[in-house]
Amino acid sequence: MSVDFTKLKNRLIQTIRDEDYEPQSYSGRGMYGEECVAFVADSQVSTHGALIDVCSNIVQQIEDDTLSPEEAIHMMSYMQDVRTDSLGRGTIVYFRNVPWDPDFEASENEEEE
Repeated sequence: MSVDFTKLKNRLIQTIRDEDYEPQSYSGRGMYGEECVAFVADSQVSTHGALIDVCSNIVQQIEDDTLSPEEAIHMMSYMQDVRTDSLGRGTIVYFRNVPWDPDFEASENEEEE
């Protein structure tokens, strides 16, 4: 089975949204302007707690047969290079190895209209 990484990136973004976080683009330290998928965990939620929420949702998708185990393994591999930056009142959690697609943002804006 081949893995559709665009589909998995969109699935990760939807999973973040399903856990009541707002996906956004972010360029962290040493990324030289390259943007990746990110979300903000406010000060009421630990970074680890936020990542556990996302991972638990991925496991639930396997149990619901909406995600194959192979796809889940690839999505979980995104967690290997997760970084954080402090924002004062929260922490941004970003996936350096998951590039942000500006077209995703445009399609989201179209859906809201």
